[in-house]
Amino acid sequence: MFCPVLRFLICFFITSLININAMSTYQLNAKELLNALHSRLDSLQDYQYQNVYIRNRNGTKSTEGYNYFFKKPNLIRLEVTDGKDKGSLAILTNTGKVRAHAGGVLGLITLTLEPNDKRLQNEDGFTIADSGLQKIIKEIESRLTGNNSIVTIINNEKKLYQLQIDRGSFRETIIIDMQMRLPIEWQTTQDGQFYAQIYWNNWRVNSGLSNSLFEL
Repeated sequence: MFCPVLRFLICFFITSLININAMSTYQLNAKELLNALHSRLDSLQDYQYQNVYIRNRNGTKSTEGYNYFFKKPNLIRLEVTDGKDKGSLAILTNTGKVRAHAGGVLGLITLTLEPNDKRLQNEDGFTIADSGLQKIIKEIESRLTGNNSIVTIINNEKKLYQLQIDRGSFRETIIIDMQMRLPIEWQTTQDGQFYAQIYWNNWRVNSGLSNSLFEL
């Protein structure tokens, strides 16, 4: 016969194992993922990442890449590293204006532009002023509205979560690293065919970016 103390310890141990297992497999929902991203954004004084954007338009794939830097309250630096605008640079300065130049020989000419200037728009119509982590979160929110979504754990050890959103003929598959509480990949398909894919690589946060990085 077990003594009462031993029986209690065994029951406590078994209960602890059950609770630990439940915690390790806890399934977040879309709202909790968004809350985590919002909380992370609020905690950041500055951040940077390398972006790769692969598009499929009319059966042809094209790749764009850039280095992105942000510092509160609203300083932004965008360096185009790949694609048709390779070598271009745009900086949203502390004056509220954008200083920018194109790549190649046109890089000798630097312009001062309004943040919403059409010359700063990408193929999707966004400008440097409407970019970064805040924009990513806004885009996720807009796609979730009125559409079906499901969250799954794809790597419990690394805390990688996949948010899948179905909206008409499009399916959005977004991977979020919950250790960093940051997105790392977003793939879009249309009618089951590849449409676009975005990677956010080499996130660095709160590294103390210098103000001089946002001057030109």
